[in-house]
Amino acid sequence: MTGSAPPACEERQIDMTLWTGDLNYVAVIVAALIPMALGMWWYAPKYGLGDIWLNLVGMTQEEIQESGGSGPAMGLTLIGAVVQSYVLALLVKMTGATGFGEGVILGIWLLVGIIATTSLGVYVFAGRGLKLWAFNNAYYLVGIILMTGLLAAWS
Repeated sequence: MTGSAPPACEERQIDMTLWTGDLNYVAVIVAALIPMALGMWWYAPKYGLGDIWLNLVGMTQEEIQESGGSGPAMGLTLIGAVVQSYVLALLVKMTGATGFGEGVILGIWLLVGIIATTSLGVYVFAGRGLKLWAFNNAYYLVGIILMTGLLAAWS
């Protein structure tokens, strides 16, 4: 092996289609709508679980409306959902997950390994309480497994 560089030192070619191409963009947009629709029910006081959420954050529906309502928050949430869906589609592609079941497994690992563990410190240090953390992470779990399941099935 004289005169040749070890494999770790060799120049690698990066396949840019891994990042930008060969994704089902219709599935990405549809998957982005999942957390929006789920959130409208999950956090809705009148017909969803919103009364539980309001109690956990210590606010009333009137206080939320007085603070400007949910319009700007919905816009930012939609942008975040599109970015999240695109990244999840990339992860589905990178892991080779196919079918709804494999997508669900990927989503569970992402929630347990990244989302829940990262958000735990934020809730604890902010004094928000573990009940609110569990409530919000249950929403993230349902949303992410539906998103990754759909993206893997529709890839």
